[in-house]
Amino acid sequence: MNGLIWKQDAIDACGGMCACTQDCIDEIRKVPPVDAVEVVRCKDCKFFEEDFWGDIDGAPLIVAHEICTRWGRGCKTQSDGFCHMAEIKDGDDRATS
Repeated sequence: MNGLIWKQDAIDACGGMCACTQDCIDEIRKVPPVDAVEVVRCKDCKFFEEDFWGDIDGAPLIVAHEICTRWGRGCKTQSDGFCHMAEIKDGDDRATS
């Protein structure tokens, strides 16, 4: 999959690199936007939980289910999934892009 970058970040990176800087900036501005949205993966969502089976001295043995508590305890999901209602966990310091 191709990496996506913000158009303004590309323009900022071009600044002062060579005599053709303005030509580069003009070309970047001509590139049409991608039809994309920012998402929060389930594993980074505050509604994501892992449901464990069994334990040894308090340590979980097996991840039985990955669930979304937003939709109820019976809603199974996958850690790399996403939905339109996701919210980043409190204290997550990663960028939302």
